[in-house]
Amino acid sequence: MPLVASLFSITRSTGMDDRPMQRIAKALGAAAIMAAMFLGTTHAEDVVAPLTQETAVQATETAATVTEDVEAAIAAANVEAAQAAQGTRVVAETAAVKAEPAVTEELTIDSTPAVTSTVMRYADNPCMLTACYEAVECFSPSEFSLGAVATVTISPYKQYDTTVMPFPYISYKGQHFFINGDSAGVYVVKNDRHELTVGAAYLGMEFRPRHTDNATLKLLDKRLSTALAEINYSYISKIGLIRARVAQDVLGKSNGTLANLSIHVPWITDRFILMPGLGVEFASKNHNKYYYGVRGDEAARSPNLRRDDTGHTFTPYATLEAKFSINERWDIVAKGRIDYLASKVCDSQMVGKNYAASFTAGFQYNF
Repeated sequence: MPLVASLFSITRSTGMDDRPMQRIAKALGAAAIMAAMFLGTTHAEDVVAPLTQETAVQATETAATVTEDVEAAIAAANVEAAQAAQGTRVVAETAAVKAEPAVTEELTIDSTPAVTSTVMRYADNPCMLTACYEAVECFSPSEFSLGAVATVTISPYKQYDTTVMPFPYISYKGQHFFINGDSAGVYVVKNDRHELTVGAAYLGMEFRPRHTDNATLKLLDKRLSTALAEINYSYISKIGLIRARVAQDVLGKSNGTLANLSIHVPWITDRFILMPGLGVEFASKNHNKYYYGVRGDEAARSPNLRRDDTGHTFTPYATLEAKFSINERWDIVAKGRIDYLASKVCDSQMVGKNYAASFTAGFQYNF
Protein backbone atom coordinates (compact mmCIF):
# COMPACT_ATOMS: atom_id res chain seq x y z
CA MET A 1 0.00 0.00 0.00
CA PRO A 2 2.63 2.59 -0.90
CA LEU A 3 -0.11 4.85 -2.40
CA VAL A 4 -2.05 5.06 0.86
CA ALA A 5 1.10 5.79 2.86
CA SER A 6 2.06 8.48 0.37
CA LEU A 7 -1.30 10.21 0.74
CA PHE A 8 -0.89 10.36 4.52
CA SER A 9 2.63 11.71 4.23
CA ILE A 10 1.57 14.45 1.70
CA THR A 11 -1.13 15.84 3.96
CA ARG A 12 1.18 15.91 6.96
CA SER A 13 4.02 17.61 5.10
CA THR A 14 1.88 20.31 3.44
CA GLY A 15 -0.20 21.18 6.47
CA MET A 16 -3.43 20.65 4.49
CA ASP A 17 -6.63 19.54 6.11
CA ASP A 18 -5.99 15.76 6.12
CA ARG A 19 -9.57 14.69 6.75
CA PRO A 20 -10.52 14.40 3.06
CA MET A 21 -7.26 12.64 2.26
CA GLN A 22 -7.70 10.28 5.22
CA ARG A 23 -11.14 9.37 3.95
CA ILE A 24 -9.75 8.66 0.50
CA ALA A 25 -6.90 6.59 1.96
CA LYS A 26 -9.20 4.62 4.19
CA ALA A 27 -11.56 4.02 1.28
CA LEU A 28 -8.67 2.78 -0.85
CA GLY A 29 -7.58 0.51 1.99
CA ALA A 30 -11.04 -0.93 2.33
CA ALA A 31 -11.14 -1.49 -1.42
CA ALA A 32 -7.79 -3.29 -1.26
CA ILE A 33 -9.03 -5.62 1.47
CA MET A 34 -12.15 -6.47 -0.49
CA ALA A 35 -10.08 -7.02 -3.64
CA ALA A 36 -7.75 -9.37 -1.82
CA MET A 37 -10.63 -11.38 -0.35
CA PHE A 38 -12.33 -11.58 -3.75
CA LEU A 39 -9.25 -12.76 -5.57
CA GLY A 40 -8.39 -15.28 -2.84
CA THR A 41 -4.78 -14.21 -2.96
CA THR A 42 -2.42 -15.68 -0.41
CA HIS A 43 -0.58 -12.42 -0.24
CA ALA A 44 -3.34 -10.37 1.36
CA GLU A 45 -1.12 -9.77 4.33
CA ASP A 46 1.37 -8.03 2.05
CA VAL A 47 -1.33 -5.76 0.63
CA VAL A 48 -2.71 -4.62 3.98
CA ALA A 49 0.46 -4.90 5.99
CA PRO A 50 0.93 -1.13 6.30
CA LEU A 51 -2.54 -0.79 7.72
CA THR A 52 -3.39 -1.68 11.24
CA GLN A 53 -6.60 -3.33 12.25
CA GLU A 54 -7.85 -0.01 13.58
CA THR A 55 -7.13 1.68 10.24
CA ALA A 56 -9.08 -0.97 8.37
CA VAL A 57 -12.11 -0.49 10.64
CA GLN A 58 -11.94 3.27 10.19
CA ALA A 59 -11.69 2.85 6.42
CA THR A 60 -14.79 0.67 6.43
CA GLU A 61 -16.69 3.28 8.48
CA THR A 62 -15.46 6.07 6.17
CA ALA A 63 -16.65 4.19 3.09
CA ALA A 64 -20.08 3.84 4.67
CA THR A 65 -20.11 7.52 5.54
CA VAL A 66 -19.13 8.51 1.99
CA THR A 67 -21.87 6.29 0.63
CA GLU A 68 -24.43 7.94 2.92
CA ASP A 69 -23.19 11.41 1.90
CA VAL A 70 -23.49 10.52 -1.78
CA GLU A 71 -26.99 9.16 -1.29
CA ALA A 72 -28.02 12.29 0.66
CA ALA A 73 -26.57 14.53 -2.06
CA ILE A 74 -28.46 12.62 -4.73
CA ALA A 75 -31.68 12.91 -2.71
CA ALA A 76 -31.12 16.66 -2.18
CA ALA A 77 -30.43 17.11 -5.91
CA ASN A 78 -33.64 15.29 -6.72
CA VAL A 79 -35.58 17.56 -4.35
CA GLU A 80 -34.03 20.70 -5.83
CA ALA A 81 -34.74 19.48 -9.34
CA ALA A 82 -38.35 18.82 -8.41
CA GLN A 83 -38.66 22.26 -6.85
CA ALA A 84 -37.09 23.88 -9.91
CA ALA A 85 -39.50 22.02 -12.17
CA GLN A 86 -42.42 23.12 -9.99
CA GLY A 87 -41.21 26.76 -10.10
CA THR A 88 -40.81 26.62 -13.86
CA ARG A 89 -44.36 25.31 -14.19
CA VAL A 90 -45.72 28.11 -11.94
CA VAL A 91 -43.82 30.79 -13.88
CA ALA A 92 -45.09 29.39 -17.16
CA GLU A 93 -48.66 29.37 -15.89
CA THR A 94 -48.31 32.96 -14.59
CA ALA A 95 -46.89 34.14 -17.89
CA ALA A 96 -49.75 32.47 -19.72
CA VAL A 97 -52.30 34.18 -17.45
CA LYS A 98 -50.65 37.58 -18.00
CA ALA A 99 -50.45 37.04 -21.72
CA GLU A 100 -54.17 36.30 -22.08
CA PRO A 101 -55.43 39.92 -21.47
CA ALA A 102 -52.76 41.32 -23.80
CA VAL A 103 -53.89 39.03 -26.59
CA THR A 104 -57.51 39.86 -25.89
CA GLU A 105 -56.77 43.58 -25.89
CA GLU A 106 -54.84 43.35 -29.14
CA LEU A 107 -57.68 41.49 -30.80
CA THR A 108 -60.15 44.02 -29.46
CA ILE A 109 -58.17 46.94 -30.85
CA ASP A 110 -57.86 45.31 -34.23
CA SER A 111 -61.57 44.55 -34.36
CA THR A 112 -62.78 48.04 -33.38
CA PRO A 113 -63.10 51.06 -35.69
CA ALA A 114 -60.26 53.56 -35.85
CA VAL A 115 -60.13 56.09 -33.03
CA THR A 116 -62.00 59.18 -34.19
CA SER A 117 -60.31 61.70 -31.94
CA THR A 118 -56.80 62.85 -32.65
CA VAL A 119 -56.75 64.38 -29.16
CA MET A 120 -56.65 60.82 -27.78
CA ARG A 121 -53.45 60.22 -29.70
CA TYR A 122 -51.81 62.83 -27.47
CA ALA A 123 -52.60 60.88 -24.27
CA ASP A 124 -49.14 59.29 -24.34
CA ASN A 125 -47.53 62.46 -25.65
CA PRO A 126 -49.10 65.54 -24.05
CA CYS A 127 -46.49 67.74 -25.68
CA MET A 128 -48.14 70.41 -27.84
CA LEU A 129 -45.67 70.10 -30.70
CA THR A 130 -47.55 67.43 -32.64
CA ALA A 131 -50.83 69.33 -32.40
CA CYS A 132 -49.17 72.52 -33.59
CA TYR A 133 -47.62 70.72 -36.55
CA GLU A 134 -51.04 69.53 -37.64
CA ALA A 135 -52.60 72.95 -37.03
CA VAL A 136 -49.98 74.71 -39.13
CA GLU A 137 -50.47 72.20 -41.91
CA CYS A 138 -54.24 72.53 -41.67
CA PHE A 139 -54.43 76.34 -41.73
CA SER A 140 -51.56 76.85 -44.13
CA PRO A 141 -52.36 77.17 -47.83
CA SER A 142 -53.25 73.86 -49.46
CA GLU A 143 -51.65 72.75 -52.70
CA PHE A 144 -54.58 74.22 -54.62
CA SER A 145 -58.08 75.04 -53.40
CA LEU A 146 -60.96 77.23 -54.56
CA GLY A 147 -63.99 78.36 -52.60
CA ALA A 148 -66.10 81.23 -51.37
CA VAL A 149 -66.36 82.99 -48.02
CA ALA A 150 -68.31 85.83 -46.47
CA THR A 151 -67.07 88.24 -43.81
CA VAL A 152 -69.34 89.80 -41.21
CA THR A 153 -67.90 92.95 -39.61
CA ILE A 154 -69.11 94.66 -36.46
CA SER A 155 -67.62 98.13 -36.60
CA PRO A 156 -66.80 100.24 -33.53
CA TYR A 157 -68.13 103.40 -35.22
CA LYS A 158 -71.23 105.08 -33.81
CA GLN A 159 -74.54 103.76 -35.13
CA TYR A 160 -72.75 101.94 -37.90
CA ASP A 161 -74.27 99.08 -39.87
CA THR A 162 -73.02 95.54 -39.53
CA THR A 163 -71.64 94.72 -42.96
CA VAL A 164 -71.48 91.44 -44.86
CA MET A 165 -68.94 91.14 -47.66
CA PRO A 166 -68.55 88.03 -49.89
CA PHE A 167 -65.14 87.09 -51.30
CA PRO A 168 -63.76 84.36 -53.52
CA TYR A 169 -61.33 82.13 -51.71
CA ILE A 170 -58.11 80.91 -53.32
CA SER A 171 -55.47 78.81 -51.64
CA TYR A 172 -52.22 77.72 -53.25
CA LYS A 173 -48.92 76.50 -51.84
CA GLY A 174 -45.83 76.12 -53.98
CA GLN A 175 -42.25 75.47 -53.05
CA HIS A 176 -41.47 79.19 -52.67
CA PHE A 177 -44.78 81.06 -53.19
CA PHE A 178 -48.20 80.91 -51.54
CA ILE A 179 -51.68 82.41 -51.72
CA ASN A 180 -53.96 82.12 -48.71
CA GLY A 181 -57.25 83.98 -49.06
CA ASP A 182 -56.57 87.70 -48.58
CA SER A 183 -52.77 87.34 -48.35
CA ALA A 184 -49.91 86.16 -50.56
CA GLY A 185 -46.17 85.98 -50.28
CA VAL A 186 -42.95 84.00 -50.48
CA TYR A 187 -41.24 81.69 -48.02
CA VAL A 188 -37.96 83.01 -46.70
CA VAL A 189 -37.47 80.32 -44.06
CA LYS A 190 -39.54 77.17 -43.73
CA ASN A 191 -38.60 74.16 -41.58
CA ASP A 192 -40.08 71.97 -38.85
CA ARG A 193 -40.27 74.71 -36.20
CA HIS A 194 -39.84 78.05 -37.96
CA GLU A 195 -41.57 79.82 -40.83
CA LEU A 196 -40.75 83.31 -42.10
CA THR A 197 -42.66 84.86 -45.00
CA VAL A 198 -42.69 88.20 -46.78
CA GLY A 199 -45.79 89.27 -48.66
CA ALA A 200 -48.86 91.45 -48.95
CA ALA A 201 -52.30 91.35 -47.33
CA TYR A 202 -55.64 93.10 -47.56
CA LEU A 203 -56.79 95.26 -44.63
CA GLY A 204 -60.56 95.48 -44.66
CA MET A 205 -61.00 98.36 -42.20
CA GLU A 206 -63.14 101.16 -43.61
CA PHE A 207 -65.63 103.87 -42.76
CA ARG A 208 -68.34 104.91 -45.19
CA PRO A 209 -70.66 107.76 -44.10
CA ARG A 210 -73.68 106.17 -45.76
CA HIS A 211 -73.46 103.18 -43.40
CA THR A 212 -73.96 105.27 -40.24
CA ASP A 213 -77.18 106.67 -38.83
CA ASN A 214 -75.33 109.38 -36.91
CA ALA A 215 -75.95 112.72 -38.59
CA THR A 216 -72.65 114.20 -37.47
CA LEU A 217 -70.57 111.29 -38.72
CA LYS A 218 -72.26 111.54 -42.10
CA LEU A 219 -70.29 114.78 -42.60
CA LEU A 220 -66.96 112.97 -42.41
CA ASP A 221 -64.93 111.65 -45.32
CA LYS A 222 -64.50 108.00 -46.16
CA ARG A 223 -61.85 105.85 -44.55
CA LEU A 224 -60.88 103.20 -47.08
CA SER A 225 -59.44 99.73 -46.86
CA THR A 226 -55.84 99.30 -47.98
CA ALA A 227 -53.05 96.88 -48.80
CA LEU A 228 -50.28 96.02 -46.40
CA ALA A 229 -46.73 94.87 -46.97
CA GLU A 230 -46.01 92.43 -44.18
CA ILE A 231 -43.49 90.12 -42.62
CA ASN A 232 -44.89 87.09 -40.79
CA TYR A 233 -43.08 84.73 -38.46
CA SER A 234 -44.41 81.52 -36.91
CA TYR A 235 -42.75 79.33 -34.31
CA ILE A 236 -43.97 75.93 -33.11
CA SER A 237 -43.26 75.72 -29.38
CA LYS A 238 -44.12 73.31 -26.58
CA ILE A 239 -46.81 75.68 -25.31
CA GLY A 240 -48.47 76.43 -28.63
CA LEU A 241 -48.11 78.16 -31.98
CA ILE A 242 -46.51 81.60 -31.64
CA ARG A 243 -47.07 84.15 -34.40
CA ALA A 244 -45.62 87.60 -34.99
CA ARG A 245 -46.30 90.13 -37.74
CA VAL A 246 -45.19 93.58 -38.82
CA ALA A 247 -47.23 95.31 -41.55
CA GLN A 248 -47.08 98.69 -43.29
CA ASP A 249 -49.69 100.49 -45.38
CA VAL A 250 -48.35 100.70 -48.93
CA LEU A 251 -51.25 102.50 -50.66
CA GLY A 252 -50.84 105.76 -48.76
CA LYS A 253 -54.24 105.61 -47.07
CA SER A 254 -52.98 105.92 -43.53
CA ASN A 255 -49.24 105.34 -43.89
CA GLY A 256 -49.68 103.49 -40.64
CA THR A 257 -47.89 100.53 -39.12
CA LEU A 258 -49.34 97.47 -37.39
CA ALA A 259 -47.50 94.85 -35.33
CA ASN A 260 -48.94 91.72 -33.75
CA LEU A 261 -47.80 89.05 -31.31
CA SER A 262 -50.08 86.11 -30.51
CA ILE A 263 -50.15 82.53 -29.21
CA HIS A 264 -52.54 79.82 -30.40
CA VAL A 265 -53.38 76.43 -28.88
CA PRO A 266 -54.96 73.87 -31.24
CA TRP A 267 -57.59 71.24 -30.46
CA ILE A 268 -57.72 68.52 -33.10
CA THR A 269 -59.83 65.53 -34.13
CA ASP A 270 -59.58 63.50 -37.30
CA ARG A 271 -62.03 65.74 -39.19
CA PHE A 272 -62.21 68.92 -37.14
CA ILE A 273 -59.63 71.40 -35.89
CA LEU A 274 -60.23 74.34 -33.56
CA MET A 275 -57.50 76.80 -32.65
CA PRO A 276 -58.21 79.66 -30.22
CA GLY A 277 -55.60 82.34 -29.69
CA LEU A 278 -54.77 85.47 -27.71
CA GLY A 279 -52.67 88.39 -28.86
CA VAL A 280 -51.87 92.06 -28.70
CA GLU A 281 -51.66 94.51 -31.60
CA PHE A 282 -49.66 97.70 -31.81
CA ALA A 283 -51.10 100.43 -34.03
CA SER A 284 -49.10 103.52 -34.91
CA LYS A 285 -50.33 107.09 -34.56
CA ASN A 286 -50.81 107.44 -38.33
CA HIS A 287 -53.02 104.36 -38.45
CA ASN A 288 -55.24 105.50 -35.57
CA LYS A 289 -55.39 109.08 -36.84
CA TYR A 290 -56.70 107.97 -40.23
CA TYR A 291 -59.30 105.46 -39.02
CA TYR A 292 -60.41 107.07 -35.72
CA GLY A 293 -59.30 110.71 -35.78
CA VAL A 294 -61.09 113.84 -37.06
CA ARG A 295 -59.12 116.22 -39.26
CA GLY A 296 -59.31 120.01 -38.94
CA ASP A 297 -61.18 120.48 -42.23
CA GLU A 298 -63.74 117.86 -41.14
CA ALA A 299 -64.24 119.53 -37.75
CA ALA A 300 -65.05 122.81 -39.54
CA ARG A 301 -68.13 121.23 -41.14
CA SER A 302 -70.11 120.99 -37.91
CA PRO A 303 -70.07 122.65 -34.47
CA ASN A 304 -70.45 119.17 -33.00
CA LEU A 305 -67.08 118.08 -34.35
CA ARG A 306 -63.65 118.96 -33.08
CA ARG A 307 -60.23 118.06 -34.33
CA ASP A 308 -59.18 114.82 -32.79
CA ASP A 309 -55.84 113.03 -33.03
CA THR A 310 -55.39 109.56 -31.57
CA GLY A 311 -51.91 108.41 -30.62
CA HIS A 312 -50.45 104.92 -30.91
CA THR A 313 -52.19 102.13 -29.04
CA PHE A 314 -51.84 98.55 -27.85
CA THR A 315 -55.00 96.49 -28.37
CA PRO A 316 -55.56 93.02 -26.90
CA TYR A 317 -57.55 90.61 -29.03
CA ALA A 318 -58.80 87.03 -29.22
CA THR A 319 -59.05 84.83 -32.29
CA LEU A 320 -60.69 81.54 -33.21
CA GLU A 321 -59.91 79.47 -36.30
CA ALA A 322 -61.80 76.34 -37.33
CA LYS A 323 -61.84 73.84 -40.16
CA PHE A 324 -64.13 70.87 -40.74
CA SER A 325 -63.38 68.28 -43.40
CA ILE A 326 -66.55 66.96 -44.98
CA ASN A 327 -64.52 64.54 -47.07
CA GLU A 328 -61.17 64.49 -48.85
CA ARG A 329 -62.27 67.24 -51.25
CA TRP A 330 -64.61 69.56 -49.35
CA ASP A 331 -63.83 71.63 -46.26
CA ILE A 332 -65.77 74.18 -44.24
CA VAL A 333 -63.53 76.99 -42.97
CA ALA A 334 -64.18 79.72 -40.42
CA LYS A 335 -62.28 82.28 -38.39
CA GLY A 336 -63.17 85.10 -36.06
CA ARG A 337 -61.51 87.91 -34.16
CA ILE A 338 -62.58 90.38 -31.49
CA ASP A 339 -60.52 93.44 -30.50
CA TYR A 340 -60.92 95.19 -27.15
CA LEU A 341 -60.17 98.79 -28.07
CA ALA A 342 -57.75 100.94 -26.14
CA SER A 343 -59.12 103.91 -24.20
CA LYS A 344 -57.54 106.37 -26.66
CA VAL A 345 -59.62 104.88 -29.46
CA CYS A 346 -62.78 104.69 -27.36
CA ASP A 347 -62.47 108.44 -26.64
CA SER A 348 -62.68 109.22 -30.36
CA GLN A 349 -65.76 111.12 -31.56
CA MET A 350 -66.23 108.46 -34.22
CA VAL A 351 -66.31 105.47 -31.88
CA GLY A 352 -69.42 104.21 -30.11
CA LYS A 353 -68.24 100.76 -28.90
CA ASN A 354 -65.26 99.53 -26.96
CA TYR A 355 -64.76 96.57 -29.27
CA ALA A 356 -64.59 95.58 -32.92
CA ALA A 357 -65.29 92.12 -34.30
CA SER A 358 -65.24 90.18 -37.55
CA PHE A 359 -66.26 86.67 -38.52
CA THR A 360 -65.49 84.85 -41.77
CA ALA A 361 -66.97 81.53 -42.91
CA GLY A 362 -67.18 79.60 -46.13
CA PHE A 363 -66.13 76.46 -47.97
CA GLN A 364 -63.29 75.29 -50.16
CA TYR A 365 -62.74 72.51 -52.68
CA ASN A 366 -59.36 70.82 -52.68
CA PHE A 367 -58.02 69.73 -56.03
